[in-house]
Amino acid sequence: MKRVISGCFITLFLLAFLGMPLAIGVIAGGELWEMYRLNLEGTTTEGSIQGKRITESTDGEGNTAYTFLLRYSFRVERLERRFEAEQAVGKGFYDDHAVNQGVQVRYLPGDPATSEIAGARGVGTIIENVLLLLICTAAPLLIVLGFALSALAKWVRGQRWRRQADLAVSS
Repeated sequence: MKRVISGCFITLFLLAFLGMPLAIGVIAGGELWEMYRLNLEGTTTEGSIQGKRITESTDGEGNTAYTFLLRYSFRVERLERRFEAEQAVGKGFYDDHAVNQGVQVRYLPGDPATSEIAGARGVGTIIENVLLLLICTAAPLLIVLGFALSALAKWVRGQRWRRQADLAVSS
């Protein structure tokens, strides 16, 4: 019974301290990959702001965070189709842009649904994603490294103990 409880604890530990950070790291990495692809392969076209909204969220401690969202649309002539998307932007960018105002939109030619308002993603967003990716991937790897070093140390101590026991028996 003790081994079953121990196994459950280890599984929960691995899910909490390895799985969750890795999942967050994958999300941050995905966003960085999308930003990279848009900068590298993206095509820029004229678009316009179709709507603005602010969402509000409160954490358990009563702190309120606001997300500033711009809905924009753009046309891809080659496909003879209009695309619409929504993007979180900084407060300054949000305040500086009005509904029906023109903006430059960057999109992937092979996947126009992947798009962004050019220049709306601040350096802060990029730095946050890089830090989040580094923290969420480095923390689990350090935990695994700690377990591996601990197991190695136990194995070395066991080998030393066996050698001493063999020497004591042979003398």
